Amino acid sequence: MAGLVSAFQFLVISAVLLSLNMATGQSASHETASRIFPLTAVSFLVGYLTLLLGALVMRKWSKLEALLYHLTGGIFALGAVVVRTVLSNESTPVYWQAPISNLRLFLVTLLLFYTLHAAIGSANSRISEEARQAQVARAALEVQRRRLIDSQEKTRKQIADFLHDRLQSDLVILGIQMNRAAATLPTESREVLHAFVDEIERIREVGVREVSQALAPELQNRSLTHAIRDLTRQYEPVTQISVEVSESAEVTESQRLAVYRIVEQALLNAVKHAEPESVSVVINCGAHHIDITVENDGRQLPATGSAGSGFAIIETWVSQFEGNWSISPSGERTILVARLEI
Repeated sequence: MAGLVSAFQFLVISAVLLSLNMATGQSASHETASRIFPLTAVSFLVGYLTLLLGALVMRKWSKLEALLYHLTGGIFALGAVVVRTVLSNESTPVYWQAPISNLRLFLVTLLLFYTLHAAIGSANSRISEEARQAQVARAALEVQRRRLIDSQEKTRKQIADFLHDRLQSDLVILGIQMNRAAATLPTESREVLHAFVDEIERIREVGVREVSQALAPELQNRSLTHAIRDLTRQYEPVTQISVEVSESAEVTESQRLAVYRIVEQALLNAVKHAEPESVSVVINCGAHHIDITVENDGRQLPATGSAGSGFAIIETWVSQFEGNWSISPSGERTILVARLEI
């Protein structure tokens, strides 16, 4: 504000003095510049200090903000008149010293004060409204993401409960019935039927249990290290996976679940798209954040490619803890790094 008003005064004074010089047959000289620059500099300094003091006073007495605002504008305009009057000399145009000239300068400066503030206020209002709308949209997005995660976990838990309770019970009953039926069969047929029963039992004890744990991992009374190692076990036939976990007792169950889901998606994407020979998982639980690094030596992602659902899931979990994540090539390896704020 002070700079713009001072620039306006500089242009007006320059035009007036140049016009007077031309009227008297003189050209622009160093003397003309010596009149303009001190007046402009002092006017800027006085205006800046006035506005700064006014802003501080309005901040302190916010209940009188409107009155103090108009008072600041009046003092700001009066300061321009006082500066020009104090710095006037024998070479100053005579009509500048007339009361009507001072009144005109006061009114023009005051008009500039209100006009510039109106323009700046309008721009700030639009920016504030856009920022508010963006904040509302972001909050709504976070709510939707949270609901999506809750819905996914609820569905996973329902399926896991069905597998653990209903399906396992059905398989147990089926095995018992087949064993009873085997008693009435010839020896050769009985051995075949027992083999089927053994396979059903293996599926029940291993396959169904592992799928159930993957859908809804037990993390309340279980360490994150064991959960991650169980997660990586399913990929052992196709790739070599190393796991290093530095776990902290302060990490909550929801944070452990977030780490589990991020590592789950990172491994799935790595094995599915990169076909690596080795993958390393490093989890470091610090005092203020959790760092997750998943590195593989498989094929690197194409430079131009759209993010799949796996990356969307990672983004959703990371955003729940105001963290950040990235995936990038490093030599012949690809590294996914995620940080969760605690």
